[in-house]
Amino acid sequence: MNRFALRVLCLLSICCFSIAGEPFRIEVVDKENGWPVPMVSLRTTHNVTFVTDNAGVVAFDLPELMGREVWFAVESHGYERARDGFGNRGVKLKPVAGGAVKIEVDRTIIAKRLGRLTGSGLFAESQKLGGYVDWK
Repeated sequence: MNRFALRVLCLLSICCFSIAGEPFRIEVVDKENGWPVPMVSLRTTHNVTFVTDNAGVVAFDLPELMGREVWFAVESHGYERARDGFGNRGVKLKPVAGGAVKIEVDRTIIAKRLGRLTGSGLFAESQKLGGYVDWK
């Protein structure tokens, strides 16, 4: 590969990285007490699913949907959103790079969900956003 092509590739990779920007932070909390809710699925209309980590956080990073209104179906055992006029449980958001939003869900079970204890990625979504960086 010649030097010119290599420089162009480096420039393009730098430009693409700067366009992508920071992820959009989505935090899911219990409406009653503000407690973070882990293991909540947020599914877009074209079936991309994000699952909250133990801090109740999702790092939404799809560049093709940034700056557009996106419907997220909110699904979780023991927690739910109120149904909208069409009978769907979810929320419409407009994600922007570096932005944040908090989604409140109603608990339908007695116990609060505390989170997973084992496995990898317990705080993976939060770590993408700069939190829990010391967690191993």
